[in-house]
Amino acid sequence: MDYRLRPRWVERTRCLTDDRPGDPVRLLRVLAAARTSGVLVLDGTSRVDKVATAILARTRRGPEVLVVDCSWKLGPGRLVELVTRAGVRAMAGPRTTFVALTREGRDQFSRIHRVPGDRVVSVPWHHGLGPDDLAGAPGLTSSPQRSDGPAGAEPEIRHDGPVFSGGRTARDYRPLLGCAADLPEGTEVVIATVPGGLPQGVPVPANVHVRTEVDPPAFRRDLRRACVVVVALEHRDDCAPGIMVLLDAMALGKLTVVTDTLGVREHVEQGVTGFVVPAGDAAALGETLRWCLDPAHAAEAADIRESARATARTAYAPEVHVEALLEQVGRALERAEARRGQSSRAVPNTSS
Repeated sequence: MDYRLRPRWVERTRCLTDDRPGDPVRLLRVLAAARTSGVLVLDGTSRVDKVATAILARTRRGPEVLVVDCSWKLGPGRLVELVTRAGVRAMAGPRTTFVALTREGRDQFSRIHRVPGDRVVSVPWHHGLGPDDLAGAPGLTSSPQRSDGPAGAEPEIRHDGPVFSGGRTARDYRPLLGCAADLPEGTEVVIATVPGGLPQGVPVPANVHVRTEVDPPAFRRDLRRACVVVVALEHRDDCAPGIMVLLDAMALGKLTVVTDTLGVREHVEQGVTGFVVPAGDAAALGETLRWCLDPAHAAEAADIRESARATARTAYAPEVHVEALLEQVGRALERAEARRGQSSRAVPNTSS
């Protein structure tokens, strides 16, 4: 999401990175802004912003800092775990608040990194689709005619394409590969991953087409026409990955099947807005997919699609995320003002 396109965000904040500066300039701007700002909202996916947070945590005075999107993996490997833990310790300070994307992720972050609970908050994440992406759905039933619309436009949202699964990180495709051959005859499965994204030594069934490049336009096209979307997440205890793809699929009214992992059940109500299956369980995934693909369940499936669509577009709209984040900004500003008040009372007034 581009926060600069959200009127409420622009109304309340000043952007330091409109022109997409390089790392050194970005760092200098953040540190300069810290001298005059009550609150800084920094990006937890930016190495520069994490360095800035660590610097500001070591200063005696400064602004409240909100670090958004604290979904940091403790791996792979012991070295990455040690570096990540050390980085969190360096960033943690009396004015630093870590913003997790899920309630479960918030509690887990606090436990794993031993950060006081009042210094970790959750702000619900959002789907990543704009009005044009969400358009083109006259209903949730399949249509025999495909309409790609004018050049450059998104194709109509349909539900008569293949089973689709994709993503760049924290994916485990072994269960899907393990059950794909047993799906109803004629079922096509498309997996969009990165080179090396498939597990070594696991055979790819004949009905599975693998695209080893997560091309955004192709990814959106596959997502919009899929009959079922499988969000094949790794089971992780350190972060909540893949939430935006999950919410995108739901916002498009897709029948969505997702691996049970951190934060998933906050977004998917079992059998109401989608299906949650145990991690690594090919049999459970296959059983769920066969139910989804059975024409006898078409009416129930349409109800689930509509419930998912309504939930994602209301509870997880970008505007909801912005308002929740601005609420945290307001609380941080209150803390900053209270701290300034305490400081002014502690220093004798020598002005004449």
